[in-house]
Amino acid sequence: MLVIAAALTYQRNIAWSGAIPLWEDTVKKSPTKARAHFQLAHAYFSANRCQEAEEHYQTVAKLEKPDYRLLIDWALADDCLNKSEEALQKLRQAAALEKTAHVYSQIGMVYAKSGRNAEAFQALVVAQNIDPNFDMTYVYRGLLFERAGNLKAAEPEYRRALAINPENGPAIEGLQRIQNARTR
Repeated sequence: MLVIAAALTYQRNIAWSGAIPLWEDTVKKSPTKARAHFQLAHAYFSANRCQEAEEHYQTVAKLEKPDYRLLIDWALADDCLNKSEEALQKLRQAAALEKTAHVYSQIGMVYAKSGRNAEAFQALVVAQNIDPNFDMTYVYRGLLFERAGNLKAAEPEYRRALAINPENGPAIEGLQRIQNARTR
């Protein structure tokens, strides 16, 4: 009896060794549960396994009507796979469900990564109008200015993000890049 219990405990420890094995085990045992697929997709995305994440987000959408959160996360997986049009489509669907600064900042980010800077700036203006205290709006705008070589315009954007959230890592890194460029 003790050997059987030890073997079962060992198997359970493997399943609980991390998010991916845990949610893979859960999906295996409950393949029709949307939450399990969603959590597994999120774990895959966090591990930069974007194709697997996208497949499980797609499964969630088959199991239940896509909501705001699913559409945002699925769009980010599509963006990770360089499927910008698919990502934008999902983000627009999310914006139709909930008009938030977060979704419009993500739209701006995807446009910026696609080199569509005018559309990116427009989406970030919408994000700022919805919630002027959403710090990532200013980070993405700072990145756009920085990428265009306009460090003078990028700096106040990063500073504004830090005024809202002093621990915003991307804003701190952006300011450090600007300061490094000035000292060269």
